[in-house]
Amino acid sequence: PWPSAEQAQAWLVGQGVPAGDAAALLRAAGGRPSDALRLAQGGGSPKGWGLFPKAIARGDVSALADHAPPRAIDALQKLCHDLMAVGQGAAPRFFEAADLPAPPAPLALARWSKSLANAAKTAEHPFNAGLMLEALVSEARTTLHSAARRP
Repeated sequence: PWPSAEQAQAWLVGQGVPAGDAAALLRAAGGRPSDALRLAQGGGSPKGWGLFPKAIARGDVSALADHAPPRAIDALQKLCHDLMAVGQGAAPRFFEAADLPAPPAPLALARWSKSLANAAKTAEHPFNAGLMLEALVSEARTTLHSAARRP
C-alpha cells in the first residue's frame, strides 16, 4: 500500500523538498512519492503547476517550454483526466479544483484523451519537438473551448 499523505510529505521533506512544496508536488504526482521527488528534482514548481491548466486553456505554449514531449503529454493527460473527473462530479486527482477551467463536454474530452494516448506512442521520437508541443497546446485549447458540458 502507498504511504499516507502525511508520511509521503515527511519523506519528501527528508529528501530535501521544501515543506511548503511537498503537498502540491505530491498532488501533481498523483500521490506517488517517488514521482513527486522526481518532479522536485526536475525543477517542478507547485505554483507553475497550479497555473498550468488555465495557461493551456489560453493556448500558451510557454506553459510547456521546459517540458520534453513525453513530460508534456503526461501533464496534458493529467489535465484531461482531472477535467473528466470533475465533469462527472468527482474530485480532481492532480490539480486543485480551483485551478481547472470548466470541463468541456465528455465526448470532447474522450477524443482529446485518445489523441494524447496516440501522441504518447511517438513522444520519444518526435519529428520536431517544438512543433509537436505547439500542436498539443493548440488541440488542448480547442478542446477546452469546445461546447461546454450540458446539464
